[in-house]
Amino acid sequence: MTQFLPPCPTCGYPEQDGSCGQCDGKIVAVNGVTEVQAGNRFFLIELIEGFASLFHACLLLMTKKDYMGKLGMAILLNMILVTSFATGIWYGCYSLVNHLVSDYEWLQGWGSATIAILLSLLATWFLAASLIQVGMTPFLDPIANATERMLAGEKMKPVEIGIWRGLVAGLNAAAQVLLIQIFILVPVLILGLVPGINVIVIPLGIAISAYLNAVVWFEIPVLRRGYGMRYRRRVIKRNWARALGLGLAFNAGLLVPFFNILFLAPATAVAVSALYFRFEKRVLPN
Repeated sequence: MTQFLPPCPTCGYPEQDGSCGQCDGKIVAVNGVTEVQAGNRFFLIELIEGFASLFHACLLLMTKKDYMGKLGMAILLNMILVTSFATGIWYGCYSLVNHLVSDYEWLQGWGSATIAILLSLLATWFLAASLIQVGMTPFLDPIANATERMLAGEKMKPVEIGIWRGLVAGLNAAAQVLLIQIFILVPVLILGLVPGINVIVIPLGIAISAYLNAVVWFEIPVLRRGYGMRYRRRVIKRNWARALGLGLAFNAGLLVPFFNILFLAPATAVAVSALYFRFEKRVLPN
């Protein structure tokens, strides 16, 4: 956007002349009755809301007809991207470990393969959000559309970001966050092996990774509203507890078999779309 238009405090879409053309000032929960209140609450409540949102979203995907016909491509891409990146990272780690232990025959073979598996799992866990979203943003948009209309009603106009714009945006978001994730991953890998220090480094690394996951995935609702990275960082900072909860849930979801390969990305798209309605959105872009 060339000019910043203030977001509607309810749905977050830009207001024109002080009024929102996307919602009636009311967002309801999935039950269709309870009204969702936007704004900040006690941080522990928000943290729980953020964490629970991902697994609630998975339940919605499997039970709501609103998502019929919209999941096939997203699930297929989720499966391809997760397995491809995990395999690629493992192969890279295996080659590196084999090279480093070339002088130690007893570590070669199964030993180096085991070390490579542990390293690749940790690397995938840290980097998955950015790597997966690179190619999935435009294919998750129909799911985000369905979620917003389900909660805000039929007045909520469908927003189509387009495949090309979605791919470029996904690549841009990943590039801005991926280097930070790698920069954090390396010291966590090293210091995480040091007794005494690791009890501080590992939880801190998990928390930072979770927060960066939120920065990556909340691109979906922010991009749909026409705002950029500066606004995204500020609105996440304002709603840090919900964002952190969502990021921690994403990290936990990576450890759940089948869910991680099939439903993780689609469920995250539903979660951030619904959770964004609860955000305090009146945040200046600069």
